[in-house]
Amino acid sequence: MRLSTAVGLAMLAGVVLAGVGEWILFAAFHPQRRGTSVDVTKLALTVVGGVGGVVALVIAYRVSAISSRADSWKGSAPRPSSSA
Repeated sequence: MRLSTAVGLAMLAGVVLAGVGEWILFAAFHPQRRGTSVDVTKLALTVVGGVGGVVALVIAYRVSAISSRADSWKGSAPRPSSSA
């Protein structure tokens, strides 16, 4: 998958998640009962941002772990003979 496609899909998923989160939060904390619609929107965007941060940390950890495993495998692999 191309990087631009992956970034576009991630942005679309974030917008959809924010919309769904805001809809759920409006149902739970209706503006007439508590807070305003701005408060609910802030809360929804904060939740989506936190989830995005956790996902970014997990991806960074996995890239680091895979990279360190690949480096350790390079050091233990037998070298090919160069008889030409």
